[in-house]
Parts: sequence; structure tokens; C-alpha cells
Amino acid sequence: MTRSEKTLHVREVSWFDRDAEALRAAMAAEVGPRYADRVSDAVRNGANAVDPESIHLTVVVYNGSDAVGHAALRWNGEDLELKRMFVRPDHRGSGVSSLLLRVVEDAAAQAGRPRLILQTGDRQPDAVRLYEKSGYTRIPIFPPYEQMPFSNCFEKLLPEFTSKKGHPDMTSVDDPTTALSQLITRKITSPGFGPAAVDLPPSAIRLLGGVPADEALPGAELARAYAHVLSDGARSIAALQYSSAQGIEPLRGWIAAHEGADASNVTVTNGALHGLSLVFAALLDPGDVVAVESPTFPMALHVLDHYGARVQPVRSTATGLDLDAFEQELRAGNIPKIFYVIPDFQNPTGTTLPVSDRARLVELAEKYGFVVLSDNPYRELRFRGEAVADLTLESDRVVRVNTFAKTLGPGLRTGWIVAAPWLTTALLRLRSNSDQHSSLVTQSALVELLDSPGVFAGIVERAQGIYRLRADALGAALTEELGDQVVVPAIEGGIFSWITFTDSALDLTQLRATANKLGVEFSLGQYFDPARSGLYANNIRIGFSNRTPEQLVLGASLIAQAVPARAPLH
Repeated sequence: MTRSEKTLHVREVSWFDRDAEALRAAMAAEVGPRYADRVSDAVRNGANAVDPESIHLTVVVYNGSDAVGHAALRWNGEDLELKRMFVRPDHRGSGVSSLLLRVVEDAAAQAGRPRLILQTGDRQPDAVRLYEKSGYTRIPIFPPYEQMPFSNCFEKLLPEFTSKKGHPDMTSVDDPTTALSQLITRKITSPGFGPAAVDLPPSAIRLLGGVPADEALPGAELARAYAHVLSDGARSIAALQYSSAQGIEPLRGWIAAHEGADASNVTVTNGALHGLSLVFAALLDPGDVVAVESPTFPMALHVLDHYGARVQPVRSTATGLDLDAFEQELRAGNIPKIFYVIPDFQNPTGTTLPVSDRARLVELAEKYGFVVLSDNPYRELRFRGEAVADLTLESDRVVRVNTFAKTLGPGLRTGWIVAAPWLTTALLRLRSNSDQHSSLVTQSALVELLDSPGVFAGIVERAQGIYRLRADALGAALTEELGDQVVVPAIEGGIFSWITFTDSALDLTQLRATANKLGVEFSLGQYFDPARSGLYANNIRIGFSNRTPEQLVLGASLIAQAVPARAPLH
């Protein structure tokens, strides 16, 4: 049987609390004495003088029934050491090293330790070559946590190793899911918006996500725009063809004028989340740190988790970001790759970042070398107060992401990124290797609508009026129903209200369950906490955009009914 006809698979030999002889004996039982002697020799220096409490893990890769590679790890009481990685010369370049590294990464994740020690040298060419491909030309004995190529796996601190399970066959012919990539199969730790309601009646009032009001969506205006594009023979054929990755110039020109940017720095995307994903893919390596507001948008945390990023929460309140504490972290050397911020009518709090905080954040980005990513989908929905300028594009460290979802409709799946040329080039490379470009038909129809004088402004003005009425109805109803049991913020725009219950002993998880049975649903504040610290255990987020004033009043009443009666005062 040739090598190509065999199947690479992995077996973890064992966890050990004994010396090298015990390790050699176990290896011999698995792969034969000759190969076991080589493995034992490779780990002897690390295993002979091991404390009895230490633990070893040896991983062997087989090609069919032949052992073709191994990795040996040692637990030194604080860290996990990669003592040895070896691949038989006749199997180098066949994926054995990558497979071993995957198991090492999984083992470290199971161990939950913050650091993996790489003890590599000339005798370990496979490990050195593999890490060099990741951009690490020299592997120090104690590499900083932030520089580890897979440091995203070492988040939790556990008192000891707990896993003694063997690693599954990586390429099982019986289970097609073993063909899935590590990016897809690794565990996502972000909880999203939390578990779905289980006792919610069909007629329930759902006060959840940022869904636009049906009455605010420009169905008639878009119908005319699409009709104009598709009724013109030559124009319709052109709109059905391929386009450029960056988007058509007329649409980019409108966006550029709207943003105060140059059209060459605009990239049209399939919505804001697509834009965020492109930026994250262009900038982040697994283990990179991203600073985020606390609280923040759970879906952004979910996407960051997908890319293996670690989040650094920065507290956000009604008065702004705690940039003093953030700057202390920067001075200490804890510099993120990105600071992700929602500056206008933030999700979930509905607050707007002060002008001074915007300026200072850009100054810090310039000084310390991180990127500020402004995700601003609610900016157009201001119905009170004075507008605040977005983060300045004069800095090449500022990136803006936005969307037509909240004004013209999420079904269009159209948004944009404004970025400096150094990043735009990278975004277009990613785009050309994935979806190539956004729908040309939709882009053409949007140009038709946006170029019609006063149409877009009228659509936005209509939405602002609808959301003002609904925000006011919700605020008044909650205040009337719950009084001093809640803090209801003044709302100047956007589509969310961040409610704080004043009784810290109130169990909002139980309150939500009761409210669900009564027929109303909302989001718990705990799921907007990037640190999962319990800081927002007394908060709920209410989305008021796609419910009528009457439904909002009823919803507030049902929430009040779910609140346990106060104990009488004595």
C-alpha cells in the first residue's frame, strides 16, 4: 500500500505521572520497541527529573498502521512544555506536522493554561519550520503570551489537567465531519444573545434585536429604483454582469460624499457584519487582542471569537469610555490590535460617545499603533439633540463600517467600509478570494434611489419620526408601570433602550422566564458583557423599533407583572 492510499490519524498515548521508563513502556505497547526507544530518548531529558506530580502527554501520528511522527509534552507545574516534535523524514511535507500541532493546541486548550513553552532547536526542524511559516523566526523558551501563534486557546486557568481522552481519528471514513477545518470545529465560547425562550406564546411581543419598523422601509421607492434599472435593456444586461470587488463607482461616490471620504477608500460590502468580518480577517491573527466597549454587541464578540481574538473590555457608561484605565493598560504594554467601538446610539446602551472621547481614542491609536474600528449603523437615526461627527478619517488608523440595513432595509445586504489605502488593498485581496463583489443589480438600484433628490433624506426623516414616537411610548410606559424600580434613560436616537433595575437582588433570568410565559421577550444584559463578569446582571435591553406604541405599552405592562412583589416595609 502506498503512502497516499493510507490514512493519517492520531492517537494520544497517555497522560503520565511517572518517569521516562514508564513512558517508553507505554510507547512500546503502542508503536513497537524500536520507535519507542527513539521517542523515549527524545523526551528523556525532560522526563527523568520530573516531579511525581508532573504529567506527560505523548501524541503519535500513524499512516495506516505505521507510526510516522510524534510530539511529547511535559507539565512543569505552571506551563505546558512542547519537549519534542518529530516527523519521519520520508513523511515530511505530508501534513504530519500540522496534525501534531493541532493536537498540541487541543491539549493546551483542554489544560486551560496561559502559556505553552516551546523548547525547540536544531534537533526539532519540523517544529521550527512550522512556526517560521507562522511568522516566528526564532522560538524563545518563554515566549510572551501575546506572541503565541495559538494563544487564543489558553484563556481559562484550571487547577490541573483533567482530560485523559484519546484524540479522535482525524480523517475517519465513517464520519465526514472529520474533514471540517479546525477553524470550524474548534469550540466557540461566545454565548451570543443567550438561550432562546422556551415558553413564549406565538402572540408574544418580542422586544429583541435591531429590526427596522416595517412602516419605515422604503418598499415603493426601491420598487421604482429596481424597475428603472431592469426596464432599460442595455442597463439591465449590464447590471446582471460581473462587477469589481470594490463596488461600482457611482455608489462609492455617493458613500464617499456621505462620509467625507475619497471614493478610492470606499469598499461596498454585503452589510455591516460582512464589513466587520473582512476587517477582522485582514488584521487579526489568532490570539490578537481587540479592545471593545463594555457592554457591547454580542454578534461582534461572536465574530471575534471565530477569528481567535481575545477581547479587552473597556468600561462604557452614559458619560463615555473609561479611557484613563485603557491608557494605563497601553502604558503597561497591553496594546490591542483593534479598538472596536459603536459611537452613535451604541448597542446595547443607546449612548453616544462624546466628542472628546472620539478625539482621544484616535490620539491613543496614533501614539500606540492600534486601529480604531467605528461600527456606526444607527448614526442616521438621531431624532433629538445635536449630531456628533464620526471618528476622523484624517488618521490612517481609523476605519469606518456602516450599512443601509437600518435605513433602506437589511434585506438589501449592502454596506460599506471606509479605510486608508494600506487596508483597502488588503480588503480587496480578501474580497477577490471570496465573494468577489456585492450584487450589481442591488448596487445599481441603490444608485438610482440615492441619486433621486430628497428621496433618501425623506426615508430617513420618516424613520426618525417613527422611532421617536416609539421610544417615548416605551419610556413613559416603563416609568408609569415600574417607577423607581427601574432607571429609564433619555433616548435621543437609535433603536434600543438599556434599562437598569434598581434592586440588585432581583434575578432577571427568572424575571425573563416569567415574562416569557406572560407573553413578552427581551434581552438580558449579561449577554452583552464581554468579560462575563456579572456587571450587567441588573440590565435588560429592549428593542423598540419594530413594535407599535400600543405593543410597547402592553410589553412594559407585562414586564412589570413579571417583577416579584416587593416585601412590605416594617
